[in-house]
Amino acid sequence: MVELQEIDHVAVMVGAADTLAQALARETWEEAGLRVADLIGVAHGGHVLLEHPSSGGGDGGAGYMVERIDWFRARLPDGMLPCNQDGEVQRFELLPPSTLRAWLVQGLFTLEASLVIAGFLGL
Repeated sequence: MVELQEIDHVAVMVGAADTLAQALARETWEEAGLRVADLIGVAHGGHVLLEHPSSGGGDGGAGYMVERIDWFRARLPDGMLPCNQDGEVQRFELLPPSTLRAWLVQGLFTLEASLVIAGFLGL
């Protein structure tokens, strides 16, 4: 079982004007309501690089999207729990690694989340 005080991953998308540290601080607050300085053992876990055609933008045109998503791991101090701030996280759930792997195989996560989770699990 993953301990309650452990965040599986915080995935960070860095804007052109951000440093990785700025993006980590922003996303950690927005997604989990946590301050990086309060976390224990923050470590860069890796990154995912996605490149694919995109039809977004609303003008009917097509483009090409390149995304690099850096992810981190950290431990929470006792008594500290994540709480989403921006409405982008549906919920936080504590899962045993076996359930996390099963959900991954079942395709219950977005592509981006699946790749980050696979990296976290060492797959």
